[in-house]
Amino acid sequence: MSLPYRRDIDGLRAIAVLFVIGFHYFPSVFHGGFVGVDVFFVISGFLITGLIRQDAAASRFSIVEFYGRRIRRIFPALILVLLVSLGLGFVFMLPDAYRTLGLNTAASAGFVANIALYLQQDYFAPSAELNPLLHIWSLGVEEQFYLVWPLILMGIARRSIAIPVAVGLSILSFTGNVVQTGSDPVAAFFLPFSRFWELGAGALLALLHARIGHSVFSREWAGWAGLSLLALAMAAINRDSAFPGWWALLPVAGTVLLIAAGENARANRIFLSHRALVHVGLISYPLYLWHWPLLVFARTIRFQKEPTIIMSLGLIAAAGLLAHLTYKFVERPLRSGEHRSIKAVWLAVLLAVCGGLGLAVYAKEGLPGRFPIEIQKRVVAANSDHEDIQMCRFGFDAVRPPACEGIGPAGVPLTLVWGDSYAIHLIAGLRALQQERQDFRLARVLALGCSPMLDAADARYDTCNRANAFARDKIMALRPDTVIIAARWNIYNGKDKYYPLVDDKGLARTIEWLKTAGVRHIVVIGQMPQWKLAPSVIPLRDLQFSIFKGSAVTNSVPEWDSAYLDAPAFAAEGMVKRVAAAEGVTFISPAATLCNGDSCLITVPESGGTPTSRDNGHLTAEASKFFIMKNAQAINPAYRKDTSR
Repeated sequence: MSLPYRRDIDGLRAIAVLFVIGFHYFPSVFHGGFVGVDVFFVISGFLITGLIRQDAAASRFSIVEFYGRRIRRIFPALILVLLVSLGLGFVFMLPDAYRTLGLNTAASAGFVANIALYLQQDYFAPSAELNPLLHIWSLGVEEQFYLVWPLILMGIARRSIAIPVAVGLSILSFTGNVVQTGSDPVAAFFLPFSRFWELGAGALLALLHARIGHSVFSREWAGWAGLSLLALAMAAINRDSAFPGWWALLPVAGTVLLIAAGENARANRIFLSHRALVHVGLISYPLYLWHWPLLVFARTIRFQKEPTIIMSLGLIAAAGLLAHLTYKFVERPLRSGEHRSIKAVWLAVLLAVCGGLGLAVYAKEGLPGRFPIEIQKRVVAANSDHEDIQMCRFGFDAVRPPACEGIGPAGVPLTLVWGDSYAIHLIAGLRALQQERQDFRLARVLALGCSPMLDAADARYDTCNRANAFARDKIMALRPDTVIIAARWNIYNGKDKYYPLVDDKGLARTIEWLKTAGVRHIVVIGQMPQWKLAPSVIPLRDLQFSIFKGSAVTNSVPEWDSAYLDAPAFAAEGMVKRVAAAEGVTFISPAATLCNGDSCLITVPESGGTPTSRDNGHLTAEASKFFIMKNAQAINPAYRKDTSR
């Protein structure tokens, strides 16, 4: 048996999926669009509870048939998307990312993706944007609900306690949601107990609808109020809201009102029942499944950059086409027709196979054997070879280790490194130079994301202001002979709200203060090469694209590259170089050592293939040593050998 078809509910499904797509593709515009998932939860609770209650009331409900229907409804499109995601990941993902995809595939096949994601990360974290199966968490919540709710409903559907039980369970779940949102918001977002009340709201509406025999309100105001609440949820809620919590009442109440108003309410009849919305609603499930992996793999191919607006519209259109084809040629044939039980069994087997493939990918460490051994070694070396970023970092150690204050032979000049993480990566090279020459001690004052400046920045950057005040105190106390200033200059241009502005006047005042503090030798390191893709994986990416170009696979690793170089970043060096020249201090341009024309090194010369950078700009230890040794005379001039402090 089935419930009477309501076009307006398919229109409501369309609103839900378009909300989610809008949030994922255009988050600055549709910043509350993720509430579309909450709309889906209410719709699902209403429709599935209506079916169960109807069959249970007639004593014909079968738990086997119920799950058979769920399998034929949910599994076909899910299997297709999981297999395609594994296939694209095989070509485009690095071993670590592909290993995680394998785990998430297995979790998705087992309908525990929400639990797996809770253990891994935050839905709004940057890493989530590169997980092709992030959105499957909502299916996990639904299916976990339907493991419990049908069994409860079987026993109470024909009794007067059905509605009180639904109310009590929903209130209990909502209370847990509010409490958990305050104490553990990631758990509240992903885990089932704090979400069950949303499906319960739809379930309660279905039970009320069945008792009174018609729509609960059947009033015009309910439809318009429901649309208004959904619009308010889109406008008022964003990723920083304490969600779900109390905020989730907006989309849930809006959806309940729209369904309760009935298909004849004007808002439902004119707007939600529009032909275009109804069609989108019919394909909303495969559209939901397809839209996110397409966006994630577009980001992966574009080196984690967001697609342009035109690209995004093209991806949405592609998702729509795939959804239409999936609905027409996969979903509908498998949901209806003959041999339904056999179809359900085979679909369950196929989904289990998908889960097994995912586990195999995870167990095999993301199948690194897809790539030549030299390229594998390069990626592994880059991931394991870096300076400890916590060592001597401002605010990290309650008591600074002695090494931060100056290590090396007694009675020789002190060199102090001051800067952000682009000063940290110089330490490996400076220590190698120190061990070779034994003519200077090495100290460091470091703060991630903070430019080495004398002047206090805007109050927003309190941590950086305190870090630089600490650095000034240390310089006055330690009295270094040499200070090396280094930073990722291109991010301190005032365009990024997360980083304080560095201009020529501020840098000049900083250098002048160092002179008055008695620093004899000031070295300013210019702009390091920035990359659209980490040099450690550039040969790997070239190999991946060679599949489409039909090029021969090679084990050789190039030394130079220009295609992935972020050349505009070098513009930041002009100001730094100009100030250093005007102040008469030593300036070292990384481009002079690491670049040649429009190309820069991605492999350290004579290193056996070691990459110059493990990410988009930080030097590996070998590259740090190469860079420092090439500039040793400028950093540690001969006159200092006879100078001590």
